[in-house]
Amino acid sequence: MAQLPLPPDDPKSIHPALLNAIYLAACWIVGDELRSWQDYFLAQTRRHLQQSLVEADRLIHFLWTTAILGSWYSLDGRMNEAYAMVSGCARFSLACGLEMSKFYANMDIPQTPLLSRPENLTDFLERIRLPHAIYLLDRTLAMVCGLPSMFAMPLPGRTKPDVSAGMSERQVRLLGPFLCLNDPCIWILR
Repeated sequence: MAQLPLPPDDPKSIHPALLNAIYLAACWIVGDELRSWQDYFLAQTRRHLQQSLVEADRLIHFLWTTAILGSWYSLDGRMNEAYAMVSGCARFSLACGLEMSKFYANMDIPQTPLLSRPENLTDFLERIRLPHAIYLLDRTLAMVCGLPSMFAMPLPGRTKPDVSAGMSERQVRLLGPFLCLNDPCIWILR
């Protein structure tokens, strides 16, 4: 919430594309009262998405925006656009180095050429949850559309990895719910 009062061009603020995507989703959720605003927020989201990608600005927000926009397209019945949006998001997330199979103790996520290191616990958890959200969206849309998923199918006989390796008991207890320690979605390794 501390990011909201910052100006849109501040690198620590929420990117306008993400805010507009959230507003777009809210229009759909609220229903008829705000449905007239959907075209406006869709145009704003698309414009800011392009700007974010061109400037390589807050790419984590770019990925979240793309996932939200793909979800909105699917809710609006625009399945081809939803599939295209989410599959592109999946490919880009992998190119950025986001993988579900990598978990890090003590917020020690390495910086990649496209993504900076998380600055706080919220950024850290956001970085861990994003690949899961993209994976679930991609697999769902691939199934619904009858098209291929951007992620490989799980290998038979693959066992659950020990994602808590290197973490203290206290860290596992605190972060466990956020790391999906019991969630089969993390069993799928790239």
